[in-house]
Amino acid sequence: MSDNYGINRPIGKRFAEKVWQILEDECGAGEESASDFVWWANDSNSMGREYRFCGIFGMAGKIWIGPANIRVTGPNRKEYEAMGKKRRDELKQAENRANELLDELCANPPSD
Repeated sequence: MSDNYGINRPIGKRFAEKVWQILEDECGAGEESASDFVWWANDSNSMGREYRFCGIFGMAGKIWIGPANIRVTGPNRKEYEAMGKKRRDELKQAENRANELLDELCANPPSD
């Protein structure tokens, strides 16, 4: 788990766009949903801390914006156990890489 970066919504347009780029590059998030995510990440009135981006994780792909950090989560443990080892390893690798990049971004967030 990363340090506490004090991340809360709204995060700013440029920051949200950079987060989405990580989701596209590492997790297969669709470009067509980028503007919805940027809006959600900057709307302090929208509910919840999670946004379901899907990507290579299917409906299990979520990004969480919380007070400590921004995290990607994929399938839960039970879902991972039901997968073949190769697929499970691919998804875990993508999840871990995305979270590493998000930690780097949170440590040095862009300003709008």
